[in-house]
Amino acid sequence: MVGLDSSGKTSIANRFIYGNETYVYPVLPTKGYTVYKMVYKGQSYTLWDCGGSKRFRDLWRNHYAGTYGLIFVVDASDRYRMGEAKDVLHTIAMDREMEDVVVVVLANKQDVPNAMKAKEIEFALDMNRLNQQHWHIHE
Repeated sequence: MVGLDSSGKTSIANRFIYGNETYVYPVLPTKGYTVYKMVYKGQSYTLWDCGGSKRFRDLWRNHYAGTYGLIFVVDASDRYRMGEAKDVLHTIAMDREMEDVVVVVLANKQDVPNAMKAKEIEFALDMNRLNQQHWHIHE
């Protein structure tokens, strides 16, 4: 799971793993990555929560091999950073190791007024130009 810094990756990972939707707790920026193991409907998954600041983005490539799916988290309320998010997503998508993965864009922070909806994010991220055949935007 990757995305720009402050997009909410760690909060989402905690919800996946611990199932807690109501408890609000302070989340510090992820330095490097955190690995979570989980079982869902009898299937085992490994979730890599990778730090999103620029200094950690080059490290993401170390985790591409063997990836079946990419969760790319965007802050749907931050219109000003969608261009940066688009550039980062397309850079990942162009990597040979990632050409066959399924891409899910998770539009986080939908509770913030005027957050972008799926169609608007699809356009802002230029999703139709991705190399991947299979992608989805989830609000």
